[in-house]
Amino acid sequence: MAEAPKKRAWFQIHLSSAVVLMFVAGILIYLNIHSRTNLWVLLPGGEIPGYGWPLFVQYWIFMIDSEEATLAGKYGYIHWQHLLIDALIALSILVVVAVLLEWRIRRKPFYAP
Repeated sequence: MAEAPKKRAWFQIHLSSAVVLMFVAGILIYLNIHSRTNLWVLLPGGEIPGYGWPLFVQYWIFMIDSEEATLAGKYGYIHWQHLLIDALIALSILVVVAVLLEWRIRRKPFYAP
C-alpha cells in the first residue's frame, strides 16, 4: 500500500510564499526608511521631515526664533508608541500575506499527469 503523505508542520511554509514575503518585507522596510514630510503641520520655513510608515516614528522639530530656524534634537525624536504600532502593523501585513498565500497553495488540487 502507498503511504499517506506526511502532514506539513503548522509553521512550515512553501518556498514561493517565502520569496513573496521577502518582497513584501522589503517594501515595508522601504516605506519605513524613506523620508517623508508631515503634511499636517506646515511651518513658515517648510515642513517637518520624518521617518516611519504609516505613523511617524522619528522626526525632527525646527525651532523658529525671531531671526533664524534651528534644528531641535540632532538625531531627531523617536516616538516609541508609534514604533510599536508600526511594527505591529507590518507584522500583521506579513501574517495576512503568508496566510493568504499558503491557503491558496494548499487549496489547489493536485492533478496527476
